[in-house]
Amino acid sequence: MSSQTNYLGKILIVDDNPSNLKVLYTYLKQAGYEVLVAEDGYRGIEVVENSQPELILLDVMMPGIDGFEVCRLLKENKQNRDIPIIFLTALSETVNKVKGFEAGGVDYITQPTENDEVVARVKTHLMLNRLNQKLQQQNQDLQAEIERRKQIEQELNSSRSLLQQNNDSLEQTVAERTAELSDSNQDLEQFAYIASHDLRQPLRKIRMCTEYLAEDYAHCFDEQAESYMGYITKSIDRLYLLIDDLLTYSRVGKQEKEDIPLDLNSIVAECIEDLSLTIAEKQATVNYSDLPTVYGNLREIRQLFQNIISNALKFTGKRTPEIEITAVQQDEDWLLAIADNGIGIDPQFSAKIFQMFQRLHPDSEYEGTGIGLAICHKVIQSHGGKIWVESELEKGSSFYFTLRSEAKSMEIMDYEL
Repeated sequence: MSSQTNYLGKILIVDDNPSNLKVLYTYLKQAGYEVLVAEDGYRGIEVVENSQPELILLDVMMPGIDGFEVCRLLKENKQNRDIPIIFLTALSETVNKVKGFEAGGVDYITQPTENDEVVARVKTHLMLNRLNQKLQQQNQDLQAEIERRKQIEQELNSSRSLLQQNNDSLEQTVAERTAELSDSNQDLEQFAYIASHDLRQPLRKIRMCTEYLAEDYAHCFDEQAESYMGYITKSIDRLYLLIDDLLTYSRVGKQEKEDIPLDLNSIVAECIEDLSLTIAEKQATVNYSDLPTVYGNLREIRQLFQNIISNALKFTGKRTPEIEITAVQQDEDWLLAIADNGIGIDPQFSAKIFQMFQRLHPDSEYEGTGIGLAICHKVIQSHGGKIWVESELEKGSSFYFTLRSEAKSMEIMDYEL
């Protein structure tokens, strides 16, 4: 057999017969194995501890301790337990073979040995042992992966549990805040109604006294006094307007539920009639046609259109107002749009303008109470719709809102709100 240079494995031969050692050593060496030798059992154990061979060829019949005892001693050490041991023996009785397997051997080679048989058995058991080691490593890796995945699963379950707790807590917080906000809104509406109602009487007396002063003592007023009287009168008018708006806001959604068909063409025509003086003064145009019939509260829907059209007429700068009202059907709703060519709104304030008392301009530029669009928002809310604005500064504004095209029970509307 030709010599091989590739490393095939490390073999230990333990035999007290020098002739046997020489033959096996030479043949395994030529086959490409690294070969270690020991001439008795004790020396064999020492070599194993120091060199850790991959396979042991172990003679059974040796002085001192025999091969069976050497095998048992090696297998007691965890470090050596997996080294395959092939017994070399002239004993052929079954009882001896069984004794060897019980001691921990993996195979027998009967002496005198056949060299090719020795190499074949060595090769086979080295391959089996390496496959076994590989399998054990894979099992360990698999077990480690299973443990890792169990840990991940535990962490995920813990995270899910924590997330659920946070969600429950968040839902509870949202519910509590919603209830608080609802109570606050009700308190605000009640306050607005009471305050506006109770303010009317003293304000009426102030106006009456101011009118008496203007009639009976006008001859006593100098220019500054007349200016003061003008301020007082203007402030009274503004307070009346504020009280009216507060009352309107507090009444939205509080009146008797009404869900009747409303012709928006008629409603817009009425609003234009009410605003005819302003429209004529500003030479404004209001274009609309073929508006749909929607369902809702007549007073509130009329107030909605009047407030938005009034704003379109007011916030014009030096432009001639152009207002266009359109409608597009979307499933069970109508999407209404009221577009103008006015001064526009900075997009960052597009949500803020629907809140109470929110004004983007001083009273010296544009008069108002800051309640008109809050009323519009509440009207749309009470009708189960949505309202928003799309606008840019100096590019006009488009107010969008949805109204129902079909009647809906009040119970369903209340639940949705």
